[in-house]
Amino acid sequence: MSSATGERFQKAHEKLQSIEASFTKLATDRETLIAQFNENKLVKSELAKMAEDAVIYKRTGSVLATTSVEEARSDVNSRIERIETSLDSVQEKITKTEQELKAQREAVLAARQEFDKEKARREARTQ
Repeated sequence: MSSATGERFQKAHEKLQSIEASFTKLATDRETLIAQFNENKLVKSELAKMAEDAVIYKRTGSVLATTSVEEARSDVNSRIERIETSLDSVQEKITKTEQELKAQREAVLAARQEFDKEKARREARTQ
């Protein structure tokens, strides 16, 4: 692919691969956030069942410290809010990346068609 159209096709294809890699990472990030969200929702439901005077242990580094049920609930609610914010952000990025993917796929297709036409013209001239 030494022609200019071949190089354009190659660059468009490389950009498409880069966008696809970004999309894959975003999808993985979203899956991780969803798992964290579900885990924290489960913890929240378990904390809701606990008596107000229950003893809760919170791990801080390698140390277990006691905390109140109310503080544990507050911590879990804060984590859920942060995860929801992160999920919204990742979803926006995914939507944007999907649009970029669509546009780049069209660019690759157009570059490929242009390259194929040029190749056919060269072959027709050599015959």
